[in-house]
Amino acid sequence: MELVRTNSNREDSFYFNPRLTVNHLYYIEGNAVGNAIVSINLEDGTRRIVRRAAAPYAKVTSFAVSEPWIAVVEFRNDLTSGADVILGSTISGEWIWLTTSRAWESPPVFGNGKLYWSEAAVVPPAGQLGGTEDEHDIYAYDLATQVTKPVVTAPGSQIVMAADGAELMWFDFRDGYWGVENRMGATDIYWGNVETTEERRLTLSPRARWALRRFGERYGWMQNEAPPNAPDALRVWTAPLPRR
Repeated sequence: MELVRTNSNREDSFYFNPRLTVNHLYYIEGNAVGNAIVSINLEDGTRRIVRRAAAPYAKVTSFAVSEPWIAVVEFRNDLTSGADVILGSTISGEWIWLTTSRAWESPPVFGNGKLYWSEAAVVPPAGQLGGTEDEHDIYAYDLATQVTKPVVTAPGSQIVMAADGAELMWFDFRDGYWGVENRMGATDIYWGNVETTEERRLTLSPRARWALRRFGERYGWMQNEAPPNAPDALRVWTAPLPRR
């Protein structure tokens, strides 16, 4: 094991959301003022700031990498100011805004030559953070044609979590509910193919679920097994993808 040093001179710095590609390590480095996405070349150790939050106290909260593309969810001034999805090139350093609505955006994912994210259909009032009871739909931006379109618009909210080719997996609230008092709500896991428009409900009872990941033909997630008003009882689940 080799230690990759982050090399920050600030005592209040913190690091999260590491992502690995063939030749680079990407992560978010932050402090009390703001944060930035940093890359480290794994061959020569070169450290480079890929994107710094655009304004003081702006926050880069999540990102996805599919070199040469990198997609970022960035809050404009603080965590109550509204977020946008921004797409950039790790080669040219150019960035374009894919959303400007101030709506709540989910972490983006790449797949099948597209970028996917979930966006609240209801824009929150100024100074309020969207993402509690708003309707969320899944959108796709085609990297070749540069066209954005909705791909999942079912009732309730759909929060995209994983993509593999044309197949998406997401948390779906159409039969569940959002959390209250900072507790996770109840959701099901859905699978869908954006080319055939086929979709399937993979879990049959809404529960508190998060951290959905796909690994080839299996998927895994965390789930709270505790009854209402009881202490959390977290379990990790895995299951094969059902194939007809």
